[in-house]
Amino acid sequence: MTGAERIRRMIETTHGRLKWLAYVSAFGGFALVLSVWFILSLVGLIDLLTPKLRAASTLSILLLSAFLFVRGLKKYKKPKREEAINKVDSLSEMRPASSLVDVPVRPHSKAASLWAAHKQRIDEEASTLKSPSLFSKARSIDPLFLRFLTPLALIAAAIFANDAAIPRIQSSFRADFGTLVGADDLTAQAWVTPPAYTGQAPFDVPTNETFSAPAGSEFTIRVDTHGKPKLKLHYSDETKTLPLTRGEDGTYETKLILDLDEVVAEIDWWGTRASYEIKSSVDQFPSIKFTKYPTVDENDRTAFEWEAEDDYGITQVELFLRLSKPKNGEENLSDRIVLDLSGIEPLTASNSVALNLTRHKWAGLPVIAHLRAIDAAGQITQSREAVFNLPEKLFLQPMAKAAMEVRNVVLRDWNEYAPLPDNFDQIMDESGIVDVTPSRLEQAPADIKRAAIMLEALTHEPDSYFNDPIIYLGLRQAKHVLSTADSKPNADKSEGILWSVAMRAEYGSLADAARALEAAQKALEAALRDGASEEEIRRLMNAYRQAVQNYVDMRMAEAIRRGVSPETLDGESGGEPQLGGSDLEKMLDKLASLAETGARDQARQLLSDMSDLLDRMKNLQLSQGGEGSDPLGNPQSDAMSKALEELAEELRDQRDLTDDTRQEMRDQQNSQNGQPQGSQSSQQGNQSSDLADRQQELAERELKRPGGGSQNGVEETPSMPPGAGSMDQNGEYEMDAEGFAKTPQGDALEEAKRAQERAAEALTKGDLEGAARHQRDAEQALARAATELAARADKMREAEGTNQASQQQADNADPLGRPSGSGVVGDGNEVKVPELLDRQRAHEILEELRRRSAESGLTKEEMEYLLRLLKRF
Repeated sequence: MTGAERIRRMIETTHGRLKWLAYVSAFGGFALVLSVWFILSLVGLIDLLTPKLRAASTLSILLLSAFLFVRGLKKYKKPKREEAINKVDSLSEMRPASSLVDVPVRPHSKAASLWAAHKQRIDEEASTLKSPSLFSKARSIDPLFLRFLTPLALIAAAIFANDAAIPRIQSSFRADFGTLVGADDLTAQAWVTPPAYTGQAPFDVPTNETFSAPAGSEFTIRVDTHGKPKLKLHYSDETKTLPLTRGEDGTYETKLILDLDEVVAEIDWWGTRASYEIKSSVDQFPSIKFTKYPTVDENDRTAFEWEAEDDYGITQVELFLRLSKPKNGEENLSDRIVLDLSGIEPLTASNSVALNLTRHKWAGLPVIAHLRAIDAAGQITQSREAVFNLPEKLFLQPMAKAAMEVRNVVLRDWNEYAPLPDNFDQIMDESGIVDVTPSRLEQAPADIKRAAIMLEALTHEPDSYFNDPIIYLGLRQAKHVLSTADSKPNADKSEGILWSVAMRAEYGSLADAARALEAAQKALEAALRDGASEEEIRRLMNAYRQAVQNYVDMRMAEAIRRGVSPETLDGESGGEPQLGGSDLEKMLDKLASLAETGARDQARQLLSDMSDLLDRMKNLQLSQGGEGSDPLGNPQSDAMSKALEELAEELRDQRDLTDDTRQEMRDQQNSQNGQPQGSQSSQQGNQSSDLADRQQELAERELKRPGGGSQNGVEETPSMPPGAGSMDQNGEYEMDAEGFAKTPQGDALEEAKRAQERAAEALTKGDLEGAARHQRDAEQALARAATELAARADKMREAEGTNQASQQQADNADPLGRPSGSGVVGDGNEVKVPELLDRQRAHEILEELRRRSAESGLTKEEMEYLLRLLKRF
């Protein structure tokens, strides 16, 4: 490298160093502030600050950095090359840097030699020169050597932060500046209200989380803040910003319907304050199918089985029918039959159905059927189709067949009435010319006219062909309905009349009893299925019991009218056992017991079995008190049954009185400040006196028991079981195999009578709490006495049932027409009636519910819940 080249390089180096010092002088403060901020961030000190202090610090640093940067731009002056040349020239008197650009003023031979010698000396001296020192200038600019210390500190902080270096640097500039204006005080609440069809309750949604909700749910966001936040909705392909509406209470609220698969909702005010990622779940369509396709059973009912399911619940299942071979114009005709569901909107449902469709307008015709399931959202799914013939009622009497033929003509005509003409015919009478309204029958479809003519022909010369005036009047009434009808629905009203005429012509008054029995059965079945109150079920049970008795009586009367002996009804059952008077009563008593103890599914099964038995009844033999007709037919059993009935009545009366006493206690607690003290005390005294009289009457009531005389209102019972009344060494009664104490007869009843007397005495004194306590003791004692007596009755029934088993096995058929051993229709014995321990447990639960409902301090919701349990139980 020549001396000239070395001097040029020295000039360039010096110029660069001058530039660096100029940068340090102008932007040193800016670089220092940022470096310190980075160092604090890398070591984690910034993260320790509160959000508000961190935001203030970040904002201060940014403002200070911006100020220093602007000041540096103004202060910065780029060094000139001449300054570097001067620095190099100052190294020697020969000014080597300037000599490189100098040239002779007068170039001649002598001067040229001198200039060459000068150049040579400069080259020789340049080889020994060192770069000019800028230390003094640098120290004046940076006396603390921060230009060296700051990078070292940054490197050390970065090494300390390790992998967290970059995240900490990024986080240092993500301060929540909204905290400086109070945005951090924003409170957001969000909840989802699912659609009604889901049956789900509203639920809260936590912020910054992902949740799922059914499609169609209502998403509500409520924000409490003093600012004006906005709602941002991020969809898959777009973002929407919605303002929040401020309510009267100062909060902001908005509601959205979730109808898309996924959306992210953000509350924005000085940044995102809350975020909700929502995924909507689509309601699936229900599914339904035939598990057993429709067939016609032996009772002419359309029997089939089905099952359906849905993710949120099925609201309705329907059977749709249409003609398999429709005539011209009948292609779109269909009929809908709503099927029963077990429960309210079940997720899965199945049922075995037997429909009586013999009254259907298409009875006897081939039809195509399919099932249709509807969920709570209104979505509909249908099953595969099935083809079968609808069963029709077999009529043998000519008049019944004729009435049914007219009925079919009316129902199967689907055409509508023609409109009335605009121009009426006119006639002249005494008042002048008047319009003649045309007959409505003239505007009827052809088949309606034909049905009217058929009825007119049937009722011609009634004296010659009608023995029953009711049948004749029914046909004339149907004719009148057709003649006055102005529309197809009005004409169809004749269907009920014609059906009743056909049934009466075929069966007489027995059909009325059968219809009444069917109606009573359906009402009782619906009450058991829908969870009706105990009082309603008891009322419907009594109606069903009466309907069964009426039906049996009418069948017997019909047999006598036809000249058939009751003992040999149908002439083929002379060897059958007689139907005891208690046979149906036993099944009805079982049904009532199941309903009262809450076993309603078993009660519905037994009710179905009884219905099948009555449908299959073809003969009936009423026993004249023959041997074996009543499993409790001996005097001792009859007395025990009567004692059980009296005990049950006593227990019911005592419970009613206990309920009234507890109600009086609640009324006193609720009316402490309701009226003047004198009037209040007088009314309470009157009510307590009435309760005391009722309690004393119960205490003095005699309970007749099997056996001889009574003592203290309780009769002694002879024939005590072996070991009854014996105590062990601890003074407690022994337990029998059934789990009941072998107490002496009458002990439980005597205890009940003593408790009733104490309750009456407490009521007389106005001590309602003490009276309620004694009344509860009386109820428990009566329940224990009834349980022990029922145990003895059960043992007696089992013993007598064993003696009759051999005789029953020899019979060929059941007196109600039930096939023996075929298993087609049960007699109700397969339905499990609750055992004694179950009944005792049921009574204990009922008593606990009554005790809880009498407690003071219950909330309205708790009281309503207990009352619902009492009604259900």
